[in-house]
Amino acid sequence: MARVVCARDVPGADPWGPGFGPGPHRLQPHATVSPPGVCVLPHTATVGGTGSQNPPEVRPLSNLGTDLRFVPIPPARVLDTRPLAQSIGPSSRVDVRVAGVAGIPADAKAVTLNITAANASTVTNIRAWPAGGSRPYASVLNADSTRSASAAGVILGVGGQQKVSLYNNAGSPHLVVDVTGYFTSALDSGFGYSPLPVAVRVLGTPTSLGP
Repeated sequence: MARVVCARDVPGADPWGPGFGPGPHRLQPHATVSPPGVCVLPHTATVGGTGSQNPPEVRPLSNLGTDLRFVPIPPARVLDTRPLAQSIGPSSRVDVRVAGVAGIPADAKAVTLNITAANASTVTNIRAWPAGGSRPYASVLNADSTRSASAAGVILGVGGQQKVSLYNNAGSPHLVVDVTGYFTSALDSGFGYSPLPVAVRVLGTPTSLGP
């Protein structure tokens, strides 16, 4: 018994194009058997394509603290926009909870993250900072449509509502965030750490050193 799978999008959309625009899209995969064209077990699912979006502002924390200690953990995923096709639109921010989840204590002061931008539709940059703070000028990674994924390891203070903020400059990449450790004010392990209040650029070859 031969089987194939086809997918149909909403009327008027191109089901074979490289992607789709903002808004909900109704996908109808159909399992078919020989002879062709006979559909069995029809299933309908809704996925979303996002444009520009920004959640309500988060109240910042007054002080991240100093003399912190680092505790490594096995990598744990706290954000992945791919399963529901909820890519991050242009000029958009997403807030991600990173404390009180995935084995991170609720009172963690900072976290180490691996941030990945996947399937970028154009040249873009991703910025990251403690939720509730000012968006920095410096990016943590750059991505473009010629690469399937770009990633960077970062250390971020935990902001308001136990979250960090991520900002996408252009296009609609998917974002994946894994937490690999945290900083705590407990004094029984690790080394001291003092966070900067906002990211600062110390090198930019496009403007200072050339290619």
